[in-house]
Amino acid sequence: MKTFPIKVLAGPIRTEEPAPSPRVSTNRLTLHLVTEDGLPVARIVGDLDGLNAAELTRLADDLAAQGAARLVLDLRQLYSVDAPGLAALLDAAALLAQCGCRTALAAVRPRVRHFLARMGVAAQFPTFSTVEEALRGEISGAQTSQVRVRRAPQVLSA
Repeated sequence: MKTFPIKVLAGPIRTEEPAPSPRVSTNRLTLHLVTEDGLPVARIVGDLDGLNAAELTRLADDLAAQGAARLVLDLRQLYSVDAPGLAALLDAAALLAQCGCRTALAAVRPRVRHFLARMGVAAQFPTFSTVEEALRGEISGAQTSQVRVRRAPQVLSA
């Protein structure tokens, strides 16, 4: 019988997982629905992706059932959105619009704003710099934020 040497490591064994990279989704999403100046404000915290997009849909269903006329989505702590998360955002806004509720975005982080622009949906949402501006402003008169998206040059064939 052949034996193999075993190397013994000194020191404690790490049992905790390393902290996730900021670019890696933790699939955590928290929605805080508050009322400010008599209007509903949904604070979205975390990453909106396919694993948690249903939470936003449930929020839209609840607000539609309550007959909300306006909704401000506070996105200052929304760190990333993927395609299924964007689909949930669009579906939630469409559901609320069917019930007469106007939806606006506030405090959109540059990364999220750029993603919305690249996907061609930034113009679909009135966007405000802050939640306070969204609460003071008329959603229908808001200006959508303009984001320049660099496109690859097209090659023309002769």
